[in-house]
Amino acid sequence: MFLYFNFFISMSIIILTSSGQTVTSSVLVPYLPRPLSEMKMLYIITASKKVNDIDYIKVRTQAMDDSWYHYTLYDIDWKNKWDLEEVLSQHDAVYVEWGNTFFLLKCIRETGFADLVKQFMANGGVYIGSSAGSYVACPTIISATLSQENFDRCWVMDFTAMGFVDITILAHYSEEKQQIIDMRKNELEPYNLIRLTDREAIVVKDGEITKITTP
Repeated sequence: MFLYFNFFISMSIIILTSSGQTVTSSVLVPYLPRPLSEMKMLYIITASKKVNDIDYIKVRTQAMDDSWYHYTLYDIDWKNKWDLEEVLSQHDAVYVEWGNTFFLLKCIRETGFADLVKQFMANGGVYIGSSAGSYVACPTIISATLSQENFDRCWVMDFTAMGFVDITILAHYSEEKQQIIDMRKNELEPYNLIRLTDREAIVVKDGEITKITTP
């Protein structure tokens, strides 16, 4: 457990996962104002538009259906401020799914999504990220450059992200990833890197950061 002193963070609930399986786990219940099955969730699948295999969307929606979640699939690409404000006002939680982090960040910048989600959280909304959705909540998406998948970077050269937290998540952590980290140690040293396996997540609530594990 770590303490951070960003005022905005202390007023929000932010859940950053490596894998979406955490989202349908009961492990999150103690950290939420009420179970996710009792909330309306905006499920953002924008990052999936730039990957070849999107079967994971079917897997996740099936898991949420089995858990009786109330969710709306949504793509922020090409949306404007008014579109986003309207749809956010109708939901209690935002779940940003994994995929191509670079494309997701590009769309976030083009739509003004970050500022709107800040206001959403200030009004009591919950932010949940999975992999790419976790990376963009950090100060930088540099962790996305550690992937061995050859993602289209969509001309994104500045990796500055939304900065909802003061840590940098590394999703899908494994010994293989550690070898890449060791090779790029000097480049990564300035960042507060927190490694997450696919069974782990970070919950930011009331200024405290807690790592949790899905059974």
